[in-house]
Amino acid sequence: NQTDVAASNLPGSGTSDNPYEISNASELQAMEDDLSAHYELVSDVDASETGGWDSGNGFDPIGDKSARFNGTFNGNGSSIKDVVINRAGEEYVGVFGYTRSDAIITDVNLETANITGNEYVGGLVGVNGGTVTGTHADGNITGDSNVGGLIGENSAVVNDVLATGNVTGESYVGGVVGGNFDRIINASANSTVTGTQRVGGLVGFNRGLVTKSSATGVVIGEDNVGGLVGYVAAGEVTNGTTSVTVAGDTN
Repeated sequence: NQTDVAASNLPGSGTSDNPYEISNASELQAMEDDLSAHYELVSDVDASETGGWDSGNGFDPIGDKSARFNGTFNGNGSSIKDVVINRAGEEYVGVFGYTRSDAIITDVNLETANITGNEYVGGLVGVNGGTVTGTHADGNITGDSNVGGLIGENSAVVNDVLATGNVTGESYVGGVVGGNFDRIINASANSTVTGTQRVGGLVGFNRGLVTKSSATGVVIGEDNVGGLVGYVAAGEVTNGTTSVTVAGDTN
């Protein structure tokens, strides 16, 4: 059963010099109480219990469009394992729902996540407005539009990341990012990505920069389907490699 933990009761003080310390799933959920604080993992987190939280809805994403996460989260190389989010009718779904420009998420591994949402769905972040670096996400990620193994929609900086697993959606579906509107650098995916339109092994839809990145795996769609990027509306795609089995109908 979920234990209600307040952020102010976590070890540490929530400052950059003395971040709040997180070692279990209830403490991870407590981040929603203080969206501007500094947090760090001090051990791996077994989040398998989240499947039974909130009448089966699971973990509640940290931050949304009206109240965005703008703190920092340092995983210290540790993992969040088996987190469950089951919110098929909701937007901004991931461990972090929506992050602001000053948010920093770094050095964390997401293992065997099971995450379902509607729009803006990612394993780690639904909509990223900040910086995500040094992260790895693995699991089954399912949504409708803007669906990514790591991030649903990116409007800031993603650097040195890896996503593996299965990503399923309708439009703007990518192994790492569903829709990219800023920078993706040193990203790689090894995923099975399935969608209808604008489906890519790394990025479904691009209007920013994708560079020094690669994708392997399988990509299945109908229209605008690519091994690396499904659809390039603008921006640049440079120094990319792909070794993907691609199946589609047009474009």
